[in-house]
Amino acid sequence: EAIIKPDVDSLSYKNIVAQIMTRYGDICFISRNANAILDEKGRIIGGIENFYDVTEQIKNDQLLQKRYLQLQTINEIGKKIASCNDLKEISQFVSDRLVRTFFESSQVTIFYYDPEKDGLVLAAMSGLNIDRIRTRFPVGMAYDKNLGIIGHVFRTGKEVIANDVTQVSFYQPGALDDTHSEFAFPIRFKDRVFGVLNIENIENIELDEADRFMLEAIAEYLGIGKERIELVDRITQQNHQLELQAEKLRKALSKVESQKKIIEDQNKRLITDLQKAGEFQRSLLPESLPDFVDLKLASLYVPSSQLGGDFYDVIEVDDRFVAIVLADASGHGVAAAMLSAMFKMTLHKYSDQILQPARVLQKMNQDFSGILQMGEFFSAFLAVYDRQENKLIYSNAGHPRPLLFHYDSRQVEELDTNGFLLGILSEGIEFEQKEKILKGKTRLIIFTDGINEAINQKEEQFGVERIQILLKEQANNPPEKFILNLQKSLAKFTGDNSFEDDITIIVADRF
Repeated sequence: EAIIKPDVDSLSYKNIVAQIMTRYGDICFISRNANAILDEKGRIIGGIENFYDVTEQIKNDQLLQKRYLQLQTINEIGKKIASCNDLKEISQFVSDRLVRTFFESSQVTIFYYDPEKDGLVLAAMSGLNIDRIRTRFPVGMAYDKNLGIIGHVFRTGKEVIANDVTQVSFYQPGALDDTHSEFAFPIRFKDRVFGVLNIENIENIELDEADRFMLEAIAEYLGIGKERIELVDRITQQNHQLELQAEKLRKALSKVESQKKIIEDQNKRLITDLQKAGEFQRSLLPESLPDFVDLKLASLYVPSSQLGGDFYDVIEVDDRFVAIVLADASGHGVAAAMLSAMFKMTLHKYSDQILQPARVLQKMNQDFSGILQMGEFFSAFLAVYDRQENKLIYSNAGHPRPLLFHYDSRQVEELDTNGFLLGILSEGIEFEQKEKILKGKTRLIIFTDGINEAINQKEEQFGVERIQILLKEQANNPPEKFILNLQKSLAKFTGDNSFEDDITIIVADRF
């Protein structure tokens, strides 16, 4: 605090924030506030000027704004990828958005592998001196997949964060002549690497954890978009071929026998494709369930057609924790099967947080809400069993309530928690998490609504009450036998061994 000479101009400002550099080279922010000192006649005879160090407050505000921009960027890019089928347009949108928002002194490039050229082809570029650089590195140029940081990331599938490129043995100069740092992230879907998202910087830029999360998420979105576009292209080509074939059939009605052979061949191919799709969908499910001394598990999955939308898994987290998940995608057939594949991929994304079921469902709901179409959603139940403390931790997202049978009291308990369907709403949705200590022998049954909502010829539903009765009547049977008897009861009730909806059951006996 200092007393200064009377100067009306110098005393006229209040709350001015100035940026200064200390003698140590650090940037600080100082807030200045001046007030006049008056004599008894109201004349200015001096003033008091206060200085406050507001560096931490300013930096916190800047960091908060940056985090908001990062989330906004991820959301906008996710929407673009979900709504566009042009890979070049998507790639240019991503590179422009990153340069405009975060990397103004950088060069952002996106490469995809081209098997015909056996190299990485430049799909998009944005940043410094773009017009001059494009004359040297035009879009469509092939880059050796064995060179530099970009080639290393593509071959290994692992990101490279090089704060000083001179310290990287495999560094090769890129678009910028004076690159100081370079960040490269693999564009991938599951185990398949499609390309590389690369950022060259002329300044000393260091990524924090949130920066890396944003770039990893964007690279992952690009991989999902590339896979989706390839799938759309394949389907479009197949549809085009089918349309051409149909036109030929219309022109050759007189050649019935030859046309019959063509149709039979097409049907065989379609059946083969459906069988392959069914095999892929079944590959998402566990081949067998883990076996424990104190926990016996059994399951049944019966799709209503060759392709189903139910997904389940039992995950042995470690020697102490076992996770159980059951999800039901909306719809049937190919669409539901694709959704179930998406569910498994997204669940794996948050596998490191599996011990907190509600948090996992919350994050999955945020992801699904940004990409699912109208009418697409999931119901899901996620539980973790603590074998050491005999405790069940669980959360529910609009799924039928699981039933817990207590052998000592012969009572059936519904495990009720609050939670909305996944993928419909992103705002204001919370998932309740509960814990339950299991005493004595218990039997837990988790099922999809294809069981309790199954309808007989009288338009009556099978209902939860019948399941509860069977739980008591079949308590002495092992899990596999109980499931078999439940399936028989359901078939007898509906009068048919096939069902209108997929049915999935998981039974867990705790001793």
